[in-house]
Amino acid sequence: QIHFGPGNLRAEWPGATVCIGTFDGVHLGHRAVIGAAVARASASESPAILVTWDRHPAGVLAPDRCPPPIAGLEENLR
Repeated sequence: QIHFGPGNLRAEWPGATVCIGTFDGVHLGHRAVIGAAVARASASESPAILVTWDRHPAGVLAPDRCPPPIAGLEENLR
């Protein structure tokens, strides 16, 4: 499932394992972090949730230091 915006958080996910990051270009390191979150959630029979942004946070906070995107939102969602 894909949800956009904090208003879509669900009350039935109180015990979820949450993985938070920029995840621009889901490389092997990101896959390991996400995989660990999924394994932990599975072991506790709770949902795994990944929280990310549609652009790098530096694009808002420090645009002059923002790295170029590795992949677009559509690719990262895949």
